[in-house]
Formats: sequence, structure tokens, C-alpha cells
Amino acid sequence: MFAEQGDSDTIAQAIRSGVSAYVVDGLEAGRIRSILDVAAARFREFQALRRELVEARSELADRKLIEKAKGLVMKRHKCSEDEAFKAMRRMAMDQQKPLPEVARSIIAVMEII
Repeated sequence: MFAEQGDSDTIAQAIRSGVSAYVVDGLEAGRIRSILDVAAARFREFQALRRELVEARSELADRKLIEKAKGLVMKRHKCSEDEAFKAMRRMAMDQQKPLPEVARSIIAVMEII
């Protein structure tokens, strides 16, 4: 973002809005290219970090589901953690579904019972 004034409130608002660079009184032809290159690189880096965060949160949520379902299977069938996990994994393979989806199904069924 190119601006004539650089008060802290405006800068803070620009950053919250996703601005990667805030340049005050710097609209010179020789500087624009490098400033835009840096801003674009920062934006790509930020987007990559955001994707990683979304993926990590999703993996954590899936892991929590699997652990909860595994605990329910262990309690219901009085089996070990390893046996419960193997049974769930076998069920996922037999149904050709991802393990988190099988875990959701197990939890839904166990909550009904």
C-alpha cells in the first residue's frame, strides 16, 4: 500500500486488512518494482503459512476423532488400544473410506446406543 501519511492507526488497520507492505511517500519509479516484489513474496509466504495452519488444524481434529472413536471401541469391546485401532483401520479399508470418516460413524453409532 502506498500512502502519503503514516499514522499508526492507519498502518494497523492496513495490516489487519492483509496489506503486506506499507510505503509512505515512496512512490518513486525506481523503488516500485522491488517493493512490489517483496510484497508479493510476503503474501505468498503468508498464504503458505495459512494453508499449513488449516491442514494442521484439520489433522488435529481428525486425530481427536480417531482417538475418541478408539476409546469408545475399547470400552465397548473391552479390547486394547492397538486392537481397537486395527479394527478401525480394517473397517476403513473394507469400506474404502478414510479413517476419520469411519471414526465419525463409530462415534455417531455409539452415541445412539
